[in-house]
Amino acid sequence: MMPAFTVCMIVRNEEKNVRKCLRSLSPLQSEIVVVDTGSGDRTVSYAKEFTDKVFSFSWINDFSAARNFAASKASNPWILAVDCDEFLVEAHLPRLQTAMEERADQIGMITRISPYTDFLGNSGVMHEFVGRLYDQRLY
Repeated sequence: MMPAFTVCMIVRNEEKNVRKCLRSLSPLQSEIVVVDTGSGDRTVSYAKEFTDKVFSFSWINDFSAARNFAASKASNPWILAVDCDEFLVEAHLPRLQTAMEERADQIGMITRISPYTDFLGNSGVMHEFVGRLYDQRLY
């Protein structure tokens, strides 16, 4: 069984992305904490369609402060930090579970796959490894 965890998101003016992102997280059946840093669009109302844990946080030019605020609202020790323009591929859920069970003392890396087009018109896909899964009791 997968350990309980909370998905934490920091958002601002993400009405174009927030529903797709939150919909992709629904197979996790996890607690979701959304922290809004001053949206002027429908981001907050869209987020409330998926979770009642939507909080406001005044932006102070410190992303880690917003991330720590989100983690403070989590009721589970494990945190999965997700950006609003990302979405979870359901086929990767077993890898998430394995990371939580077998490598509990480490930060879990996710692979972020980003399409790009550079200034010369070349396009492709960039793979980045980003630390997003961690046990907040350890860090």
